[in-house]
Amino acid sequence: MEASLTSTNTFMVVLHAKPAVKLDHPLRQLVLALPDSLGRSQPITVRALAEEIAGVSLQVGLEFRVQVYATTLDEAIGKAGPLADAIASFITLVTGVGTPIVKPMLCFETTESKREREMLQFFDDVPIRNPSKRTVSPGQLMDTVDRHYKLESESIEAAERVARAIRWYRYGTGIADLFDRFNSYWIGLEALNKPLQEKLGISDDQTTCPKCKNKWVSTPTVSGIREFAGRFFSTDPSLYRRMHGLRNDVMHSKRRFDSLVGEINEITPKAGNVLLAAIYYLYGVPQPWNLPDVTYTNAFPFRLAMVAKLNSERPEDVFPSDGADPHFVAKHQVNALNLDDKDTTKANITSKFTAVIGPKCTVTSNELRVYGEGKEGSLKVESVTTECGEPGTLSQPSDQGGTLIRFFPFLTGPLALAAWFQVTTTDKGYFTYTSG
Repeated sequence: MEASLTSTNTFMVVLHAKPAVKLDHPLRQLVLALPDSLGRSQPITVRALAEEIAGVSLQVGLEFRVQVYATTLDEAIGKAGPLADAIASFITLVTGVGTPIVKPMLCFETTESKREREMLQFFDDVPIRNPSKRTVSPGQLMDTVDRHYKLESESIEAAERVARAIRWYRYGTGIADLFDRFNSYWIGLEALNKPLQEKLGISDDQTTCPKCKNKWVSTPTVSGIREFAGRFFSTDPSLYRRMHGLRNDVMHSKRRFDSLVGEINEITPKAGNVLLAAIYYLYGVPQPWNLPDVTYTNAFPFRLAMVAKLNSERPEDVFPSDGADPHFVAKHQVNALNLDDKDTTKANITSKFTAVIGPKCTVTSNELRVYGEGKEGSLKVESVTTECGEPGTLSQPSDQGGTLIRFFPFLTGPLALAAWFQVTTTDKGYFTYTSG
């Protein structure tokens, strides 16, 4: 059995959903318990998030506190996220209020038998901004608009179907969840099925009567999508079959979502490019179509995360005297910002992290993470300077040789992280991130 299934290490994961619904309970919190695969209880506490505005306490969201068994911080967050999001879905079901996808804010270990326990905290108010990505060509934009109106003059129905497909492409590209993104791309392709059939010169698949051998169309089919994918994506001959199979698995719930993660990661961007190519084809755009290798949702702002180790005799010693969770307070200052002719932003930023912990606890850290949308290599930290804080704030282990910086590109959804990489440090005194 995998170590993660038998792990006795416990973690508390704190997640937020804002805005959400008001919690109608005297204590403004509810406690639920869901079993894990071994039947162990996983308590989930739902609390109201409130802000003081003009002396009035206003509920602005929900906090989910999930206790899970795991071996690492990332595994704990990966387990807690779907649990909290499931409760958020039930809240939407019973209230009719859309609840956003929950975001992890804090994770800390609560294992009794340890003295050194792990901690990870996310920071949203960061000095790194999501720059605009890629450059729109005015000529290409005007040409595309002209082609749409030309198609409309030839066939209003075809133009309306293409316009609908474009909206599904835009909607899918802007969605964080890959399952919803794939569904959007497929619905867009179905909107184009009929004009694709007409332009490719094919009809719906026919059914043959086993008795009289008469042939007829018993039900409309997506032969236009199949023919287009087979003809213009011939280097991947199984692409249509895999897309259609994934469509059935996702839309008809034929397989568990967790068994589809690998396929959804691989097939979704390909389905998006098939949809984009089909739109270009119906517009009469000549090949090559220069399909993008990566689509950007603009749904993931940059987030920082501090990884630390809490040192205390007992788990309860990590909590500060005011009863809050152990956490860092971060302050950032942008000292310099430059943009070169390659749309690369170079910034010099000073960040200070102060730990808020119990008097019998100390904390050490040597890892800072940057989460954001992009691809490997699109953000590079070229120099990091760390400074030991005052006792009880933040110190750095002397044997680590510097701070480790990791970039986690969001390519697979808000709670599923793509591959990370460790950057090398130089003495240039700034870090860079690229806008496309």
